[in-house]
Amino acid sequence: MPAASPLADLPAQAREEIDALIERHGFRDYDGLAAAAEAMGHEGISRSALARRGRKLRAMQDRLARSTRLAQAIAQTAADAGPDRMADALVVLGQERLFDLLQALEADEIDDPETLAGLMRAVAQTADLMERARGRRAKREADEKKARKGRRRRKVGQTAREAIRKAVEGGAD
Repeated sequence: MPAASPLADLPAQAREEIDALIERHGFRDYDGLAAAAEAMGHEGISRSALARRGRKLRAMQDRLARSTRLAQAIAQTAADAGPDRMADALVVLGQERLFDLLQALEADEIDDPETLAGLMRAVAQTADLMERARGRRAKREADEKKARKGRRRRKVGQTAREAIRKAVEGGAD
C-alpha cells in the first residue's frame, strides 16, 4: 500500500483551504501551489502531492457534473416518461455511483476511515433504492398482467351475453 499523502494528515479545514487553492489556480501551476501552501503554514507538501490531490478533485467534479446532468435529464423526462423509465434511469445512476466507488477503492484514493464508512452507507442506501425500484416494477407488471387477464374475461363474458340476447330475441320473433 502506498504511503499516505501529507495532505491526509492535515486537519479538515486545512485540506479545504488547499482544495480551494487548487481550484482557484485552475488545477495548474503546482509549483506555485506548493509555495502558496508553505506560505499558509502547511510545510512538507510537495508539488506531486498537490497534483495528485488536484486529479482527485477534478475527477470528483467531473463525476458530480455527470451525475447532475443525468439527474437533470431524469427530471426533464419524468413528466413524459412512465415510472419504469424513471426507475431504470435511477438504477443506472446508482450503478454508475457504485462503479465510481469501486474505481476509487481500487486506486487507493480513499484513505480516510470515516469517508470509507460514509461511502459504504451510501452503497447500502443505493442498493436498497435499486431493490425497491425493482420490486415496485415487478409489482406493477404483475398488477398490469392481472388487469389484462381480467379484461379478457369480461370481454368473453360480454360476447357471450350478446350472443344469448340475440338468440333469445331472435327466438321471440
